[in-house]
Amino acid sequence: MVQLMGRRILGRFCIGFLLLVQTSGCGMLPEAPSWQRAGQVAARAVLDPRTWGPLAGAAVFWAGDFDEPLSDWAIDHTPVFGSPRGADDASDWLLAGAAAAYGGTMLAAPAGAADRWNTRFDQAATGAQVLLATGGTTLLLKETVGRERPDGSEDASFPSLHASAATAFSTLTSRNLDHLPLTAGERTIARAGLDALTFVTGWARIEAEQHYPSDVLAGAAIGHFFGAFFTEVALPPGSAISLQPDFALRADRVGLRLQVVY
Repeated sequence: MVQLMGRRILGRFCIGFLLLVQTSGCGMLPEAPSWQRAGQVAARAVLDPRTWGPLAGAAVFWAGDFDEPLSDWAIDHTPVFGSPRGADDASDWLLAGAAAAYGGTMLAAPAGAADRWNTRFDQAATGAQVLLATGGTTLLLKETVGRERPDGSEDASFPSLHASAATAFSTLTSRNLDHLPLTAGERTIARAGLDALTFVTGWARIEAEQHYPSDVLAGAAIGHFFGAFFTEVALPPGSAISLQPDFALRADRVGLRLQVVY
């Protein structure tokens, strides 16, 4: 009961904080776009095959009663991780790996660029939006749908937070690859690795008896939608963010202030 209440509070906080940031116009995140442009970008994110594909798959699994047979088979055989406990532990490590990949590519700003810190700030600000929206939406859907987990432990099965977060991290990381000095072949290999990482993370949650396949697919759709949406709408081409120091000397104090300038 305490865990359920905590999840509900966290979900509401994430959505509330995101809306506050988006409407306040204050500065750690890029300026909110017009409603027209936001709608156009949202439509493109929905029509992206990496969004509607998993979502359609989730609908097929749910409507066709394929969820339980595949889930039962995965739990009984655990072909990848050997046991539900091993799969549960592995899913946490895999999610941490997705987060580390994002952090690593975010820090690997182009060498010698004068705006290296600006690039990192842009990426971190956008990443904050993506993760708040992804996490908040996933947690609120868990509360609203109330689907019981395969192991019967609680009603937080749909959608998978591991899958949505891992996909969001992978989408952000894929965008960051465009800013790194890699060849086209190297980017292709890196993105294939990201796809494999998100797939294995989702499969681990199924073997761990924590989610059905439709939970994982829906989570992947949520994570990719917000990743694709915010990376385009929050950081349009040509945008720039700079940190400008401002040193002030007064009779009663000495201060150093950093201003975020768009």
